Amino acid sequence: MVYYGSNYPPGVTGSEYEIAAQNLSADFYRKKRSTGVTAREEGVYQAQKTKLWDDYYNWAVANGLYEEVTPEQQLGEAENGLTMQLESVNAVRTELGLFPKEVK
Repeated sequence: MVYYGSNYPPGVTGSEYEIAAQNLSADFYRKKRSTGVTAREEGVYQAQKTKLWDDYYNWAVANGLYEEVTPEQQLGEAENGLTMQLESVNAVRTELGLFPKEVK
């Protein structure tokens, strides 16, 4: 079964979203290549595609599968990763009798 827009059943998965998005796009582009589409048909397609994404996004957020990450959060995670890497490198450098590296 192909799900478009808000026809998602409870518990829809990301795989179902991918299949629905591929089916929607395949049908549209098949017609666009063979007979062409009107501006209205293109608008309907874009609206369906947007609705499909919005439905999946809302479902994913509600089920804890999607989380927005701010640039500040990304920076914090990157800096923590860098600190952990630097600690590992410095432990090896110390074993080799080398001076530790510093991030300035």
